[in-house]
Amino acid sequence: MFDIENGVLKGLKCKKGLKEVIIPDGVTEIGQKAFWGIRNMPSVKIPDSVKFIGPMAFERCLGLTSIEIPSSVTEIKQKAFSGCENIESVKLSESLLYIDSYTFDSCHGITSITIPESVKEIFGLAFYYCYNLRTVNIPASVEKMGRIDSIGVDSYIMPSFCSCNNLKRINVSEANQQYCDIDGVLFNKDKTVLVQYPPGRADKSYRVPDGVKRIESNAFEYSKNLKTIILPNSLEYIGNNAFEDCSGLVSIEIPDLVTDIKQGVFSGCESLKYVKLPDSLRSIGEEAFSECRSLTEIDIPDTVSFIGGAAFTQCDELISLNIPDLVVTKFLAGDFGEFSDLVDVEAFEDIDEIYEYISL
Repeated sequence: MFDIENGVLKGLKCKKGLKEVIIPDGVTEIGQKAFWGIRNMPSVKIPDSVKFIGPMAFERCLGLTSIEIPSSVTEIKQKAFSGCENIESVKLSESLLYIDSYTFDSCHGITSITIPESVKEIFGLAFYYCYNLRTVNIPASVEKMGRIDSIGVDSYIMPSFCSCNNLKRINVSEANQQYCDIDGVLFNKDKTVLVQYPPGRADKSYRVPDGVKRIESNAFEYSKNLKTIILPNSLEYIGNNAFEDCSGLVSIEIPDLVTDIKQGVFSGCESLKYVKLPDSLRSIGEEAFSECRSLTEIDIPDTVSFIGGAAFTQCDELISLNIPDLVVTKFLAGDFGEFSDLVDVEAFEDIDEIYEYISL
């Protein structure tokens, strides 16, 4: 029934008529894609001899409703249980060292998860799009969260629970030395970085605490109930897509210390009507305000020298848009497409090289 070589389970020889699958004792590793796409496997029993679960080992096993990973397992690789949409119960190994990116991607049946005390790191997107996940419990052992891959540098950070649209609380042990929560919102320990706001909260408004200097990428993504977000004067940095698809957000004021609006920060904020940009602003990234369909006007400070592609695309109600003289942007086919009536092209007469402004 099993294809096993040197302790590595590579797959099943027969995939028909499966009931409970019992992996033999002596198997030390479940290999890459060993059970990939087996839809008629309702349960699997993993023996204590297994130490490693490879990439995509159980991906798209739609029949699985629960999984218990024995304490012998120290590593579970990317996408090991990705797309197991019907898993409702997960018991993680008490020896697990980290949870890799996309490990439980699109496991829609999971409603809560308790991270074992052994886990040191939860990679970015580890529980991506687990849209029924409501509570997460982070132990004292977790030292790092959000890194995208286990071999890359810490330059690209995404929430470990990104696109978990019904998530209401992220609870952190008071003994954790790197992270904390304030009423279920995830921060670093000294509360200078807001890591993630659970998007399933019912609150209509939220005040980011004084002292916060940084809001991480995608931190408020899909927080559809929020109508207002009040940012502190201490804020210096807002990450990519930080407020993406906050479809209920109506107004926001950006503090003076913020110098850049990054890529996609307000993309999909379809109810956004008012934005106050600081006089210190230097750049507006690609798709920063794309699909802000209720935005009628925006005053871009004269300090801005760069506006990225598609920054205001699909802003259907936009009737007033000023372009500062300093802007050096990509300019497409000699006009501004749907915004040609809003832009004073004479502002570009003194620019030697004109680039594409908006890709529509």
